[in-house]
Amino acid sequence: MKNQPTIKTERRPGELGFLALLAVMLTALFADSLRLPGLISGELSSPSSVPQVMLLAALALVAALAASYSPPVEGWREAPGWSGNPRRLRAAPPSAEGGGALLLNKEVATLLSMVFVYAIILPLLRFEISTMIFLTATMYLLERENPVKKLIISAAVVTVISVMFRVLMRVVLP
Repeated sequence: MKNQPTIKTERRPGELGFLALLAVMLTALFADSLRLPGLISGELSSPSSVPQVMLLAALALVAALAASYSPPVEGWREAPGWSGNPRRLRAAPPSAEGGGALLLNKEVATLLSMVFVYAIILPLLRFEISTMIFLTATMYLLERENPVKKLIISAAVVTVISVMFRVLMRVVLP
């Protein structure tokens, strides 16, 4: 195997500290949420089960981020054709001059305008109809190919959300 250059990146100061602080705060919030009826007591339709699930998901994301900071495993070898260790690759942070272009580009404006339209049509139409329109139109406006695939994905997402909230948790959707 060829000797490939090692890609080294510097961590910004405070990244691991912030990750640790986030983990401590999320753990404390999750421990506090366990005092309410919810997942542990078997009351899945309880209003406190949603924050418990969200806190568990956030803790899982923090754990995944922490795992990405681990050193490479001893004896790790690159697969043929692979250019480097994915744990060492990072995108360069945007410069101060180019930051405005990231905030004011076409995709962000499209997404913000679609959220605004969704907020207007949600009270007028039922949840399923307005969410189908929002998801399909937003996906199509951001990438103008495969409209049937976008419609199928939107229908699947709306179905999963409706079943999860209406049937399993008995939450009334708008």
